[in-house]
Amino acid sequence: AESVDNADLFYATINKALIASEALKTLSKASEKLQSLFGNIIARISKIEIMGTGIELQAIEDSNPYLDLQELLRQVEKTDRTVVLMFDEFPHTIENIKDKQGEEAAKLFLQQNRSLRQNTSENVKFIYTGSIGLQTIVRQISSLAVINDINTVEIPPLNLTEGKEFTHLLLQHHDVEYQSEAVDYLLERIDWLAPFYIQLLVQQLIDIYEDEEQEIDQKAVDRAFKKALNTRNTQYFSPMLDRLKDRYPEKERLDFVLTILDQIAKQDGL
Repeated sequence: AESVDNADLFYATINKALIASEALKTLSKASEKLQSLFGNIIARISKIEIMGTGIELQAIEDSNPYLDLQELLRQVEKTDRTVVLMFDEFPHTIENIKDKQGEEAAKLFLQQNRSLRQNTSENVKFIYTGSIGLQTIVRQISSLAVINDINTVEIPPLNLTEGKEFTHLLLQHHDVEYQSEAVDYLLERIDWLAPFYIQLLVQQLIDIYEDEEQEIDQKAVDRAFKKALNTRNTQYFSPMLDRLKDRYPEKERLDFVLTILDQIAKQDGL
């Protein structure tokens, strides 16, 4: 959902996925009326094209994907299936809609999503994920009351035991020979044991092992960190800087924020 900047695109994409789901496909097989309904909804959604920079929806004429989604969710209620709708980077979708269509459009989008959650049966579950806080984004646009029906679950980094087990499993899966102390050193250097960072560094270790065919030790871990910060991996880190640039477009403010973050990283806190 990170690349979505249009509410109609958001709802139309959900509609396509729902109609393709086992829950509604099973239901439609037993009803010509539903087959006609689903066919009409599909016909009202123009072709979705997967572009190199994201998903772009061509013009939708005489269509209201939000109302279509409400109707589809009413059909889900008639089934004995549980349907889980998961939206990755939902806060970014809200930001994108605000930036492209304005604050009122973003506010309406939030209200519509709240209405969907409150008027849908219990066999439909909504899960929103994001790398930035939903409350932070919503507070800039509307009252937090519009999301007060959502339970927040914070996902912490792995603890040391979990990090070790995860790293060992990754290395063993790829038949990498390594010193146990190298894993301890790797995790000590990573410090904040998010699975993403562990996987990124382990991939560098796998590459080193395949190139050199030597047991992974602490020196190999040091080389892995250098490789991870190589320009070929900028796709993993540049989005973080891009978000800061969007939030702080003035160069002086951005430089100040980057200086603070640099000090936090070096001193392990303020």
